[in-house]
Amino acid sequence: PTLARVFAVRDLHTGTVQIEGQAIYRRGKFYAQGRAKARQVTVLSPLLIPGPLEARTDYTFENSQLNLTNLTLSAWGGAAQGTLQANLAVSPASFHLSAQLHQLRLEDALRAVPPARLLTNSIHPIGAIDGTLSATWSGWLERLKATFDLTFHAPASAPRNLLPINGFARGTLEDERGWTLELAQAQFQTPHSTLSAQGALIGRAEPSRPSLPLSLRLVTTDFEEWRPLLQSLATTSEGIPLVIESPVEFSGRLAGTYTQPSLEGRLQTGRFQYHGWTDRKSTRLNSSHANIS
Repeated sequence: PTLARVFAVRDLHTGTVQIEGQAIYRRGKFYAQGRAKARQVTVLSPLLIPGPLEARTDYTFENSQLNLTNLTLSAWGGAAQGTLQANLAVSPASFHLSAQLHQLRLEDALRAVPPARLLTNSIHPIGAIDGTLSATWSGWLERLKATFDLTFHAPASAPRNLLPINGFARGTLEDERGWTLELAQAQFQTPHSTLSAQGALIGRAEPSRPSLPLSLRLVTTDFEEWRPLLQSLATTSEGIPLVIESPVEFSGRLAGTYTQPSLEGRLQTGRFQYHGWTDRKSTRLNSSHANIS
């Protein structure tokens, strides 16, 4: 609780922190340096639930400026290594993180981000994440601005109920009056599909925040890979009465918000069955507020 008040992190819960070093107080100024370790630290926020964290770092403290170097954060089966600067002279404290990411478990990372849980609950992706992350925020992830450049690696083998993912994603994540994910470029490969995405997705609509569409292009030879995701977007309890017996190409735009998405585009396929009716042609698919029609 004491550390939570110092860093204005109101959602810091359990954990053990060990700090050692040297401190000097002279002529009204305080200076300290040393090393610190943290074990099983648990924090919560509406945007991120990272689970228990392990950390170790060197630190210096001078003039209300805390600098962490040789910082290693362990979570989600992997690690983030880099530096963290904190300005404790302001309230709430402000932070800047620069880190390299190594072998984070994709499925754990997605479960930790509430907006991404739709993916983990429907298609069950699996893979490892490497890349870079730069972020600034105040208090506990308030006014967050992050830039990321990530690479995804699928495991050599995966259980049949999981979807291995390869690919990359570059973009930004901001959380001012609601989160905004903007993808400058992203591409994901599964065993039977390639999905490309570019644009933005927002958490909630506001008059001052126009919705920027997310352009999507999906090419797949196995529609069943994506049926659970599309099924979760559909409001009908009967599911999607569509069986596709040929390769599929979809290009379109995802607009609206995370809670009220609007999807429209063009679905190109060969032989398919819809409500038991079979045909071969190019089909236009439109969806409004997650109603697939």
